[in-house]
Amino acid sequence: MRLIRGDKMLKLKHIYIREAKVMDVETLVVWWATGELMKHVGFPSGIQTNIEKLRTELEIQKEDSHALSKRFMIIKNDGLPIGELSFHNLDLINKSCEIGIKICDLSEQGKGYGEEALRGFIAYLFNTYQLHRIELDTLLENKRAQNLYQKVGFKVVGVKRDVWLDPLGNYRSAVVMDLLRDEF
Repeated sequence: MRLIRGDKMLKLKHIYIREAKVMDVETLVVWWATGELMKHVGFPSGIQTNIEKLRTELEIQKEDSHALSKRFMIIKNDGLPIGELSFHNLDLINKSCEIGIKICDLSEQGKGYGEEALRGFIAYLFNTYQLHRIELDTLLENKRAQNLYQKVGFKVVGVKRDVWLDPLGNYRSAVVMDLLRDEF
């Protein structure tokens, strides 16, 4: 893995990861509105996004590379965006953050790109921010995601029962996982 500085891009074996840009707003909005993709995160009808708010977030991300708000990354294969990564709740005192990942192009799922992206992104976060722990949560029923996270070293640390009410009125539970730098 190497960081290509000019474009703030990580080059991995088969894919690239780069910071999301304002030009990615439309792609993210389409992905997030896709029920087939978003059902795994609790939104079977997709989510409608405030385009201007997202555009503003990406502009802030572009202007302030040290902003501690949620940061979005784009996963690319053969020059085309296929997914997204994000990190948030970056805590430089306790040396931790939370992450998320989705391979959003459904035809690109199951090809190993998620694992490659996750491994590269985790290494990038541990090294760039000198983190000790990376955390995430996923829906209790999302076994595919849990298997991927465990494959790269995440451990289940708990379950949050009925943690939120989805748009259809169902309470949803989440598995909480973390990965320590020494275990990666």
